[in-house]
Amino acid sequence: MVNKKKKVAVLGGGMAALTAAYQLSQQDDYEIDIYQIGWRLGGKGASGRNTELGDRIEEHGLHVWLGFYDNAFSTLRKVYQELDRPADAPLSRMYSAGGKGSTPSGAPMDAFTPINWLNMLETTPDGTRKPWRVEFPQNDLEPGLHNEIISMWGYLELFLKWGIRDLAGDLFQPPGCMKIFKSVFKRKKQRQNFTDKFQHLVKPASDVEEVLRNRGVDTLPETDQREAALWHLAHHLHAGLGADVKDHTEKDHSVLVWLIKEAVNERWRRIKDTVETNDDERRLWSLSYLALSYFAGCLENRVLYKGYSHLNNLDLREWFYSIQLVKEPLANQLAIESAPMQALYDLAFHYEDGDTKKPRLAAGIAIEILSRMVMGYKGSILYFMNAGMGDTIFTPLYQVLKRRGVKFHFFHKVTELGLSDDKKSLKSVKISRQINLKKDQYDPLVDVKDLECWPNRPLFDQIVEGQALKDSGENLEHAWNSWTDTGGEITLDADNGDFDHVILGITLDALPEITKQLTQADEAKWGGMLNGIKTVQTQAMQLWFNGDAESLGVDKTRPVVGAYVEPLSSMTDFSHLLERENWDANGPKHLIYDCGVLEQKNNETQPAADKRVRDNVVDFINNDASLLWPKATSSINPTGLDWSALYAPENVSGEDRVDHQYLRANIDPTERYVLSLPNTVKYRIKTDESGFERLILTGTWIDLGFNIACIEAAVISGMQAARVLTGEPGHIVGETYKELL
Repeated sequence: MVNKKKKVAVLGGGMAALTAAYQLSQQDDYEIDIYQIGWRLGGKGASGRNTELGDRIEEHGLHVWLGFYDNAFSTLRKVYQELDRPADAPLSRMYSAGGKGSTPSGAPMDAFTPINWLNMLETTPDGTRKPWRVEFPQNDLEPGLHNEIISMWGYLELFLKWGIRDLAGDLFQPPGCMKIFKSVFKRKKQRQNFTDKFQHLVKPASDVEEVLRNRGVDTLPETDQREAALWHLAHHLHAGLGADVKDHTEKDHSVLVWLIKEAVNERWRRIKDTVETNDDERRLWSLSYLALSYFAGCLENRVLYKGYSHLNNLDLREWFYSIQLVKEPLANQLAIESAPMQALYDLAFHYEDGDTKKPRLAAGIAIEILSRMVMGYKGSILYFMNAGMGDTIFTPLYQVLKRRGVKFHFFHKVTELGLSDDKKSLKSVKISRQINLKKDQYDPLVDVKDLECWPNRPLFDQIVEGQALKDSGENLEHAWNSWTDTGGEITLDADNGDFDHVILGITLDALPEITKQLTQADEAKWGGMLNGIKTVQTQAMQLWFNGDAESLGVDKTRPVVGAYVEPLSSMTDFSHLLERENWDANGPKHLIYDCGVLEQKNNETQPAADKRVRDNVVDFINNDASLLWPKATSSINPTGLDWSALYAPENVSGEDRVDHQYLRANIDPTERYVLSLPNTVKYRIKTDESGFERLILTGTWIDLGFNIACIEAAVISGMQAARVLTGEPGHIVGETYKELL
C-alpha cells in the first residue's frame, strides 16, 4: 500500500517560509504548495532588476550577511551544492577561496565576499565628525561549514581578553613582558615581601586574598603601578577558573569583577583629563570599557546560570548604565553613547516608532547578539553578496525547490484564515488571485549576464490583463493598491483534502486582517501578540555615480559606514555590484546603498511616504555629503554633493537627478521590520503553539529562541516549523541560549 503524501500549504515566500519548504522537501512524504502575493519571492529581502535602467539591482534596503549566520550559510551552501551550476557560471558556488574566485568572463563565482572592517563617522566631544575604523581579524573558519557554538563562558572570556589586551598592552605577551614577582610560601621572608606588596599595591577587599590564594594566584608583576597589578591578577584568576562553570563559585566571580572594576578605575583616573581630546585614547576606552562592562555585567546578573531572558525588561543602554564599572557619568557616557553602540542600534533598526530619539533594544537579546556577532563569526565578521539578494539567495532556493517538485502559486494573496466550528483547528484559507495567467504556471525569472534574476515588476506578457496592469502602474505587492483582483477567489479547505497542515509565513503586520477569526477565538494569545510586538518602517536609497571612488574622494569610509547622520546613518559601498548590472562603457562607476528607519506617520499613504523619503534624501545630499564624497562637493554648497556627480540623463539637472536613483519607503505591512523591544518577547508564540490544529507558525515574529529579526532568525524559524512535522533537524545551531551555557 502506497502512503499518501501529506499536503502542506506554505503561506508567504520570505526566508522563513522557504526554509520550511526546503527542509520539508528533503523528504518524499510531503506535497508542498507555496502561495505568494505578487510576482517574486524574498519578502523583505526581495530584490528586482530594472530592465529599463541597465538591469540595475533594486533592493528593499541594505542587506549584508553576518559571519555568525551558521544555519543560513549552512542551508545556502547545501542549496548551491544541489543546484550544481556549471563551474564557469556566475555565482556557481556559495563561498570558498576567500570569495575571490572568478569565471573566465571575470564574473564572481562565489556568492559572497568577506569583509573584515567597519568604518564609523563618530561625533567627537567637540562636535566634529571623524572617521573611525574598527578591524576584525579573519579566522580560518568557513561560514556554513564550521557551526560550533562557543559556550557563554567562552564568549565572556573573549570579551575579557579583549578588554585586558587593549588596556594592558603587552603585559601578558611574551615579548617585553614585565618580570614576575612570585610568592614562595616555603620561605618566610619572601612570603612576607609578597604579602606586604600585595596589601600595599592591590589594597584588596576582605575576600579577594582568600579567593586568589585558593585559586593559586600568587604572583605580581615587578611594578609599582596598581593598574598593572590588578590586570595581572584578573588575568591569572580568570585563567585558573577553567572552562567548566560548574567548578566556579559566586565568590570567584565577585572577586574577578572587583579586580576589573578597580583596574578600570585606575585607568580612568589616569586618562580622564585627556580622553575627550585624544581620539585614540577615547576610542580605546570606549571599546574596552564596553567589553569589560559586558563581562562584569553578565557575571553580576548571573547570565551564566539564568540565561539572557531575565534582562529583556531593560534596554541595552539601560543595562550598560546599570553596571557602572566607574561611577563618574562621563566615563560611562563616552562608551555607552559611542559610535559602535549607535551602529548596533542602526544595524538592528531598533528605534521605537522609527524615532531616532527613541533607541530601544531588549538587553537580553542584544547581549546574545553581541556575543555571536563580535566573537562568534566564522571567517569574517561581514559578507557581501555578489549580486542582488534576490539573485544570490532566492533564485537558487526557488530553483532547487521547484526541481524537488514544490509548486509555486504567484499572484495569490491570502485574505483570511478560517477555523472549524469548534474553533480548535484551522479549516480554510481564502485566497484572492490577483491576475489571470496565459499559461498554467508563471515563469518569474529573467536572464541578466548569464544569471537568472527577479525583475522589479511582473512579466506582463505572461498575464492576461498584463497591458492593463502595466498601464495602471499599480504595485501588486502593496496592500493599499487599487487594482481589482481579476482571478477570482479560491478557498483551500481541509475537509476537502486541500491541506493537512498550513505553515503561516506571512509577516506580522499583515496578519490582523487575515487572522481575525484566530484573534476572536484566542484574544489573549493572538491579540496579545498582534498588539504587543512592535514593528518599524524603514527607508532606503541607492545612488549611482558618474565617477569612481578615487575621483569622488572616497577613502576612509569604504566599504561600510555606520553611526553617521540619522536616520540615513548606515551606508555601504556596493560598487562591486556594478559588474552584475548591464551598463554600457559610459555607465556609473560608483554605487552606494543606505538604509535607516522612517518615522511613523499615522494613516500616511504610499505616495506621501515616498515624497518624505525623497525629501530626506535631498536634505542628506545637500547637507551631509561632503564627508562621504569630498571631491564631489558643490562650490555653491560645500557641505553638499554636486548634483552632476549622480548618474542620470544629461538633460536632467539639479536635485531632479535624485529621481533617477532608487529610493524606497517601506511602510507596507509586509515590509515593516519586527522589533525586539524591552518587555515584548513575552507576547511571541512558538512555532507549534498557535493554539489551533493544522497551523504552524514561522517568521522572525515568533518565539524562536533567538528573537531578533535577521536572516539567521528567519532560517532558524523555518527549520523549527519543518521540525514540527518531521522531527528534523533535531539540533538547530544557536536556536536557544541554553546551548551556550
